[in-house]
Amino acid sequence: MKADYILLQDRLKGEYKDTFQKVQMYSTSNLIGEDTESELMMELLDHMLMAQEEGKPVSTIVGDDIEGFCEIFFSEYKLSNRFVDFLKTLYRMAWIMLVFAILDLVIGDGVLSSSDIGAIVFGGVSGSLLNLIIYLLIRPLVKKRKVNATALNAINIVLLLASVIITCVLADRYSLDVPSWVAVTLPTVYIVVYYIVNAVANYKKYGSIRKPKEAKLSFFGGVKESVSQELPEAWLKQWTKKNERRRRKGQAPLSEEEFMEKLDKQYDYRRSLIMNVLVFSVCTFGLLLMELVLAAPPMKEFAWHAVILILCESGVCVLYSNSGKNACATYAKMRARMKAENLTLAEYVAKGGTAE
Repeated sequence: MKADYILLQDRLKGEYKDTFQKVQMYSTSNLIGEDTESELMMELLDHMLMAQEEGKPVSTIVGDDIEGFCEIFFSEYKLSNRFVDFLKTLYRMAWIMLVFAILDLVIGDGVLSSSDIGAIVFGGVSGSLLNLIIYLLIRPLVKKRKVNATALNAINIVLLLASVIITCVLADRYSLDVPSWVAVTLPTVYIVVYYIVNAVANYKKYGSIRKPKEAKLSFFGGVKESVSQELPEAWLKQWTKKNERRRRKGQAPLSEEEFMEKLDKQYDYRRSLIMNVLVFSVCTFGLLLMELVLAAPPMKEFAWHAVILILCESGVCVLYSNSGKNACATYAKMRARMKAENLTLAEYVAKGGTAE
């Protein structure tokens, strides 16, 4: 996953960071598959971080021609790889189609009901057109260096939003109804066939039906490592800026003890968790109440909507709370070390700003 290297790329500085972004732009504009991109970019990041620590110029890795380096670096990603990635995309779309088809069976009239697959079909077509636009129109601009990383990201976001809007408009105007049993059978067959073919390929290559797991940086592991290094410095800057504003207003500056007392409350995990649960609960049940009052759906349909929304919101709440938990743990360890070694916040940051 991209998170493997995105969480670590901020460690690159100066020419290393600029060069890494240029290679990443090449990958994005040439539609390199996600798995291949993640693997190669992580490999490049490892080499760059090592060279940066040793004080070597970035040219020792990429040379003087970044375009030529990228062409060689991604040369193994050929048409056959694109076809495999296309099949993988269909596999994911099949799961989406299967879930909605099963919901239509449960909420509707069983096997006699029908499923509208228009949104999935139109979404697939608009997504393909989006990739075509990026490859045929945006890629040449990147190659001529007329688009920087910020502009490329902005263009991708605009195109993605346009794709979503077009899909929604077409799905609202036109319906592609098929019997629900067909909508369930087709993706199920594809999923089973894809799994069998993938298992056979893995067995021939690895001697197992599953691809061996590689040691990767987990998302929360990366977040935890990142916040443990960056948050103490951010707190010190926050204290400094807060006191600068107070001085400009003619107010007495906050002492370190007063500032840390405020952080004690802010990074109390139990208090933070309660607030998160309350906020997400109010939002979730507020949306359900609005649907019930304004749309007045059948109770069976409303019940399914409620279950799906609660599950989705609960997942987001857990994700958000876990992220906050890492920050609270970092703060608690920092406070413990500061007390144990009798350090000020500035001294703690100067020593490396790590809670270990």
